[in-house]
Amino acid sequence: MAALESRMEAVLQEQLGLSRFSMSMAKVWLSKMGIAGEGGDPPSDSDALARRNWREIRTEALALQGHGRAQGFQPYRAPSWAGDAATDGAGGAAASGAAGAAPGSGSPPQSSDSGFGGVPAAGAACAEATTAHKGGSWNVCYFALHGAVDTCETLRRCPRTAALLASVPRGYAHAMLSALAPGTSVVPHHGPTNKKLRLQLPLVVPPPVPGPDGGERSSCCLRVAGTEVPLCEGEPVLFDDSFEHEAWNRHPTQPRVVLIVDVWHPDLSDEEVKFLSFVHKANVRAAKAASATRGGAVSGSADFLTVLEDARGSPVPADLVFPRPPDLAE
Repeated sequence: MAALESRMEAVLQEQLGLSRFSMSMAKVWLSKMGIAGEGGDPPSDSDALARRNWREIRTEALALQGHGRAQGFQPYRAPSWAGDAATDGAGGAAASGAAGAAPGSGSPPQSSDSGFGGVPAAGAACAEATTAHKGGSWNVCYFALHGAVDTCETLRRCPRTAALLASVPRGYAHAMLSALAPGTSVVPHHGPTNKKLRLQLPLVVPPPVPGPDGGERSSCCLRVAGTEVPLCEGEPVLFDDSFEHEAWNRHPTQPRVVLIVDVWHPDLSDEEVKFLSFVHKANVRAAKAASATRGGAVSGSADFLTVLEDARGSPVPADLVFPRPPDLAE
C-alpha cells in the first residue's frame, strides 16, 4: 500500500505538475471515489446542438476577417515531440506516431496525457516547435484551450457560438475553428488521450474535385483508424482522436473550415470528469507558473505556452481561411 501511495504521489506531482495542496485534494478524492465509475450519457446532445446551429456558427466564423487578415487565427503549432520542426521556429506539427502511439496501429495510444490535453506538465521543454501538415497551410482560432490562452476577444466576436459552446454537455474545455488552406494535408497522428471524444462540424467544404477514375470525389475528408469519411457542411462527425487520424483539403483554390469541440468520454462518470477537470486546471496553473518563472523557456527551449504565444504573433492572410467569392474562385 505504501508503494502504491508513493507511486500515486509521483504521478500527481511530477507528471501532472500538481502543487502540494492540489495533490492532497486529489488524494482525498481518489481515496473516496476510487478510479472507476458508471459511464456518463453519450454526447448525443452535442451532436444535435451542432447540427441545429451550424449555419449561425458559420456566419460568425466568416465574420472573423478584416484588413486582409483572419482575425483571431494563428498557424497551428505543437511542441517538437509531436512531429517535425516548423520552418518559422514557432511550434510544431503532430506527426505520425506522436504522443506515444504506434504509427498505423489503429488502436488507442499509451496515454501521454501528462499535462492539459497532452501539454507537457509544468513548463516541460519542447525543444522547438513543429508543423502538423504537408503543403498549404493549417490555421486555427481557439475558443477554449483549458485556460492556457486568452480567448475573450474571439468569444466576444462570436457570441452565439460562445453560448452554444457553453451549453455543450460535458465539454472538455477545448474548442477551435480549424482551417485547411487549398492543397493542405494534416499528417496522420494520434491525439494525446482517450479520455475524450472529438466532434468535428464542417462549416465550409469546397465542391468536389476530379478523381483518379475520371469522375468526382470529395475535396475534403477525414480518415480515422483506416475509415475515410467525406465531409459535408452541417453534418458533424464524432470520433475518438486517440486513434490514428488525418485530414485533407484537395481543392486547388478554396479553404476548408470546421469547428472542433472536444467532450469528455461517455465512459467516464460525472465524478471522474470533475476530478480530471481539477487536474487539468492545476496543471495549467503549474505550466503558466513555470513558463513565467523561467522566462518562457526551459533549458534554452520554448515551452508549450511560449509556442502558442509565438504562433499568435504570426498574422494569417484571410485567403488561407475564408472562401473566395464564386466569381473569383475559378
